[in-house]
Amino acid sequence: MLYFGRSPWLQAQVYALRQSVFVEEQQIPTALEFDDLDQTCPYYLWVENHQPIATVRYQFERAGVLQPDRFCVSADYRRQGYGQRLLGYLEERACTTAPNDPS
Repeated sequence: MLYFGRSPWLQAQVYALRQSVFVEEQQIPTALEFDDLDQTCPYYLWVENHQPIATVRYQFERAGVLQPDRFCVSADYRRQGYGQRLLGYLEERACTTAPNDPS
């Protein structure tokens, strides 16, 4: 199931996934992974079997252009198309919502 937004529940799930993928697996320092944009950027979160498996946040650049970042897929779900589909949802959002509304 795909979720979108900035709710506390969603952010907690996103942060746990990013901690696992970026900080623990890829050894990125926590101070670099988590930043001031975490509170303002919207997120997509993909959940399967009650587990967060993929996420991406984005920044609004200009009409029709969203800049994705903090994109990751849990190791157990890679190479199964989840990341590609998640980016597809983000692209659709850029084409439909972003032209008029940055949030």
